[in-house]
Amino acid sequence: MLIDESDYYCIHVRKTTEETTLNNLSQNQNQGVPIKFELYSSTDNAWTMAEDDNFEHPVRIIQEPLDLITETTIRVPCASSVELLSNTSRHTVVPMVTEVLNTLNIPEHEHQSVVDKLFSAFVESQDLTIEPDNVFVVGIEHVIFRMHFVDDYQMVYGLGFPFVPATASSIEGLEEVSVDGLDGTCVICMENFGEDDFGGHARRLPCSHLYHEDCIVEWLETSHLCPVCRYPMPHNNAD
Repeated sequence: MLIDESDYYCIHVRKTTEETTLNNLSQNQNQGVPIKFELYSSTDNAWTMAEDDNFEHPVRIIQEPLDLITETTIRVPCASSVELLSNTSRHTVVPMVTEVLNTLNIPEHEHQSVVDKLFSAFVESQDLTIEPDNVFVVGIEHVIFRMHFVDDYQMVYGLGFPFVPATASSIEGLEEVSVDGLDGTCVICMENFGEDDFGGHARRLPCSHLYHEDCIVEWLETSHLCPVCRYPMPHNNAD
């Protein structure tokens, strides 16, 4: 029985020069720095046996793979990293980004997060020469979260999705990230990264998705798949 449904957005920005990305962009070197927007959609289904526990202890969560819904590219007219980070550039970039986000039907309350993460990526690249093949990719993941109530424990584990844990060495080798000043939410516990209850540390999977350390360790000890994109961590299942 479906007892709750909500949605949330995960936003990631990276700089790339991947040939597969560049092939989709104009080769005119005088058009400025490309910013590519990729909108993804997915659904998380969770099952709980305690209808009144505020959904804090789901018995099982299954994430569907992300589907690419649409993508679009704009170009910011600038020739250097200094120019890209200038106030003049910001006055140019923000309206352009807002227009794209409105076209993609991204809620207005998510716009500032996109802008902030995009300019953070600009800052990380400020010591680099801005070249026409530097592509800033804004990945926006729209996730529908559905919570179901069941009263049969075996029923939950009979859904046909066997759990295969990640290897201990792959879990221990995850990149450790400090949560100080880190924006965003851990999609496993749905709490902000800055919450004191989680020890001040996050872990990054090879697919770049971040989670609270305790959350992702517990998750990977049961399932070797990334909760967001289902990236497969090393595991011992011969199948």
